[in-house]
Amino acid sequence: MKRFTLIAVDPEGTRREWPLERPAYIVGREPQTADGSGIPVPGDRHLSRQHFSLQVSPKKVVVERSPSGRNPLFFNGEQVDRFSLEPGQVFYTGKTQFGIVLSQGVATTTRYTLARNAKEEARLRRLEDCFSAVLDLLRALREQSQVAAWQVAFPVVRSMLPEVEQVAFLQVHRDSSVNRVIDQDPVETQLQVDPELVAQALQTRQTVTAVSEDYDLTTPSQETLNVRYKWSVATPVHGLEQATFVLWVSGTGALNKETLEERATLVDLVAELVGHHIVVRQGSEYSSLLGVFGHHVGTLFKTSGALQLWSNADPDSEIKSVLNRLLPIWGISQAISLHKKRGEKAEKALLESWIKEPVVEPQALTRALSSIVSHVYFSPQDEPFLSWKLNGEEISRSPGLISLPPLDDVPQLFDKTLALTIGLLEMLNNVRKYPSNRGSGREDRLDLGELEAQEREVLVTVTVDEKEAAVEVIQPVVTASGGQIPKSRSLERIRALEQSLLGAIVGTEAETVCGTTSSEYVVRIRHRWVYRYGQLLKDWRDHFDA
Repeated sequence: MKRFTLIAVDPEGTRREWPLERPAYIVGREPQTADGSGIPVPGDRHLSRQHFSLQVSPKKVVVERSPSGRNPLFFNGEQVDRFSLEPGQVFYTGKTQFGIVLSQGVATTTRYTLARNAKEEARLRRLEDCFSAVLDLLRALREQSQVAAWQVAFPVVRSMLPEVEQVAFLQVHRDSSVNRVIDQDPVETQLQVDPELVAQALQTRQTVTAVSEDYDLTTPSQETLNVRYKWSVATPVHGLEQATFVLWVSGTGALNKETLEERATLVDLVAELVGHHIVVRQGSEYSSLLGVFGHHVGTLFKTSGALQLWSNADPDSEIKSVLNRLLPIWGISQAISLHKKRGEKAEKALLESWIKEPVVEPQALTRALSSIVSHVYFSPQDEPFLSWKLNGEEISRSPGLISLPPLDDVPQLFDKTLALTIGLLEMLNNVRKYPSNRGSGREDRLDLGELEAQEREVLVTVTVDEKEAAVEVIQPVVTASGGQIPKSRSLERIRALEQSLLGAIVGTEAETVCGTTSSEYVVRIRHRWVYRYGQLLKDWRDHFDA
């Protein structure tokens, strides 16, 4: 019979292990049982005294939420009350991650997902190797710019992991999960890829290691001294346009937890660098095509009469509804077009096309920003979980989305300045949909639901002076493990885009903690979006005065 071990990682990152030698257990904060089958897990107040049970069988462990379990169980991103857990799989409840692994020294096939804290620890243990791998791979990518990034990475992997037998780079069809080998080393050997391991790596978006019970004994004496098991590592690599790849590495080595983590970490590091290089190359290839697309979409919108309909003070409600849906598409296409133009035009020509002596009225700009806030708040059909206030008042429903001045007076600037609002809309949408009513968002709702009504409010403030306009949002957020503020990948991309296209004219600033609440797991954070239209005018005047 296989011997399993239960692993728990609490909110502080502390790891605890319990060998599962009984057929059944009760797990919780203080699971006092008469027969000693209770497993106490300290460090997480979100765990109930008796939170869930374990039924241990030869091949798996069945997890079931107890009737007294307050918080739900999340397995594979879904809330479930009963499920089967195999070695290497994890689930979450409260603020703790739980998982099942095979006990040390048991020879059988299993898979391990490389957790973030394990990756960090393994990188520290192999710091010199990791640093050397980064330098070697970056140097090789620069020197061999015409060679595929994964081909450059193959020798780097082999230099770090001498026990490697095969390295391959696969492309995976995102709908069918069918994979094909793009390249492999050595090319003359038959590559054996485990499709289940590839699927798990893509599903979890993490590096996964598989250890096979089919071990290799090169000499008879090794049978009792040092059995070498076959292992494989699959790391997902994501490109643009949903292109999906996997870096596959296999070999033989000793079955040791730390060694497995180190192998997986080094492969993960190389795959990360290869992925960045692929994205940069793809972005360069797509740049001109996207610029042409943005130009044609913008031209179509203007010549079709849509701009004239939008400027109509009292358009038909159905027409207005259609235009509300088209505007984001148009704005994104114009941002793409602007990106291409910036690379093609001189600075003077670009500034001259931006500024046509517009006049900015602070009151009009305030109304426009307020309408954007109202539009985001009321547009979705579902009711917001957190209530908003705008400048201290309840938000009223806006009659429509108002464009930012001075766009009405200067049509030539309409497409370009509309691109400035993409960061603001993304920021407000992130606030509007947090927390979601599915996945981990449900658990955040439980934490936020315990707060007083005033602590759950989202406070939105719009301020405009003679130089800049700002939208500031203060909201409650459930902290991640370790007390960090959860990060938004979409906002990180928006910040990079704003800096690349517009420099200091507009900015979606980083979130900061601005207050605490009655819950130690919930803080209030501040978002801030700034439009420095005064700087835009100053740059133009200084440029032409010179």
